[in-house]
Order: sequence, then C-alpha cells, then structure tokens
Amino acid sequence: MEVAFSFRQSEGPPPDRRNFYNRGWRTRTNMNKHSEPNDATVPAPAHKGAVSAAATDLAHETMAAARERLSVAVDKGEELVAGLREAATERARSADLAIREHPYRTLAIALGVGVLVGFLLARKRERSTVSTGC
Repeated sequence: MEVAFSFRQSEGPPPDRRNFYNRGWRTRTNMNKHSEPNDATVPAPAHKGAVSAAATDLAHETMAAARERLSVAVDKGEELVAGLREAATERARSADLAIREHPYRTLAIALGVGVLVGFLLARKRERSTVSTGC
C-alpha cells in the first residue's frame, strides 16, 4: 500500500518552516507595517488626568488591601510565636520538675548518654586514623 503525502494550502507551511520550541507553525508578522493610533488605543489629552487619577486610586486600593493582608499575617505570626513560647516554657518547667524529683535517675541517664556519645566519637576517630595511616 502506497501513501502519497502532499501539502495543500490549508495544511500550513512546509515542514522546514516548523518552530521547534512550541512544535507549532511559525507565523510571519510584518514588522514594517505601521498602524495609525485611534481614540480606542490612545487616550485623548483630556482623558489623561482621569486615567491617571483612576490608576492612582487603584494603586491606593491595592496597597490598602496588601497592608491589611500583611497585618493579618503578622498578627497570626505573633499569636503562633506566643503559643510556641508558652509551650516551650511549660515543657522546661516540666523537665525541671522531673529532674528535681528524680535526681539520680537523671544523673544515670546523662552518664549513659555521655558514654554512648564518647564511644561513637572514639570509634569514628579510630577509623579515620586507621584509614589515613597516622
């Protein structure tokens, strides 16, 4: 079965005109073509003040909304920090109370943790001196 390929006018330009990046057909634009401005594209001098005032009002409204969102976010952040500070203080008090109620148990735990950390550090140091030969 033989299939014939041909480019008709409705299929677009030939494949050598294909755009690689968007995988579509490139369209040519005439950069030398100038269009005359009309009233819809360029505001008349009498409207410039109104457009400027409208833009200024819009900018003020946008800034006010942004300030309000920022103040809400700052308030939430302050509440979160206060809650975390309160929780940390409560846990520190609880730990202090436990240490005062069980001093020997606390001392034994601290000693065990110290021995474990010392053992691991000595072992690491021993491995590094053996591998370097010093």
